[in-house]
Amino acid sequence: MKTMKLWAVLLLFFPLLCLGQTKKVKITGDFKNIEGDFDKLYLFYKYDGSQFLDSSKLVNGKYSFEFDLEQPVLVRIIVFKAIPGRPGAGISNPDNTLSIYIEPGTMKLVSKGKFSNVEVSGSKSHFEYDKLNSLASVYQSKVMDLMRKGQDKSLSDAEKQSNQAEIRKLQTDLKEEVFGKYIAENPTSPMLFYALQRYAGGSREEMMKVLDMYKKLPADQRDSPEGIAFAKRLQGQLEIMIGSIAPDFAQHTPTGELVALSSTRGKYVLLDFWASWCGPCRKENPHVVRAFNEFKDKGFTVFGVSLDRESGKDNWIKAIADDGLGQWTNVSDLKFWSNEAALKYGVTGIPQNYLIDPDGKIIGKNLRGEELHKTLEKILSK
Repeated sequence: MKTMKLWAVLLLFFPLLCLGQTKKVKITGDFKNIEGDFDKLYLFYKYDGSQFLDSSKLVNGKYSFEFDLEQPVLVRIIVFKAIPGRPGAGISNPDNTLSIYIEPGTMKLVSKGKFSNVEVSGSKSHFEYDKLNSLASVYQSKVMDLMRKGQDKSLSDAEKQSNQAEIRKLQTDLKEEVFGKYIAENPTSPMLFYALQRYAGGSREEMMKVLDMYKKLPADQRDSPEGIAFAKRLQGQLEIMIGSIAPDFAQHTPTGELVALSSTRGKYVLLDFWASWCGPCRKENPHVVRAFNEFKDKGFTVFGVSLDRESGKDNWIKAIADDGLGQWTNVSDLKFWSNEAALKYGVTGIPQNYLIDPDGKIIGKNLRGEELHKTLEKILSK
């Protein structure tokens, strides 16, 4: 079994000398009482601008991974049935997926029934990660209950406002009482930067506050591999937030023409990340086609970026034809999850999209189905 480093970028803004030494991580897995037909697993993670991928066969419920690792990292492991001609079949099922923190050393994973029903041993990082998420789930469950309550059409305006105020308070309490408290009480935890990321929230103001918190950390934490990766992720998120100018890039069309995103300036453009092997993407494509056909004469277009791989180029071309996507520009570098544009935009799942205005500013994100249609109708009917 061989670990594949799909791509790497130079550390442009941080000192190279702070990088640590890699150590061996060995993962052994046991999938008991399997509910389903599976024969293969993929493990992948992104760190410091690089994406790593490894695979293992599932034989009699047993599997294993072994590779070098520099520091604790969150990985995703997917179990599925390999079906010829259908790469990625079954990957979207959450029961078939694990998100766990691994670290150098020996780890054991035991799943029962469903692959996602897992017990992890040998990783202090995952223990802390699990503890944090368990604390957060108490608040998240209450928020979900209030959101469901808020959908009750019989509620008065005052009751709806009160409900929203409770939700905002719970979200603030979650941030401060779980992640803020953890940061204060566990300054040397391997989950410090994960907690900081969760504390940051999604607004520019929140992220800038956390960036200031990062700058005040001791130098050994800031310059650690985790600290460097955290700062780069945060800077990247700030660059692609709503209100930011969409980073430019250029990739090739199926016929080999190099086309840049900036070539769409002057129009509203949906930057759409998808792939021929992605079931949810293919289901969303009719909505994108509908939006394009309705608003193309009002200054709207689509710029499609496929996360297909070199071996799947024919599938990509066929999907463009089958789904009616050839009316707009389609590009890819055929590097699968290491598509350089996807990495630049922090894409960790597809479909994912960004709505960009004629000046190149991001004005929307992950607009799907009717939401995409209504947003375009509101903007372009002016």
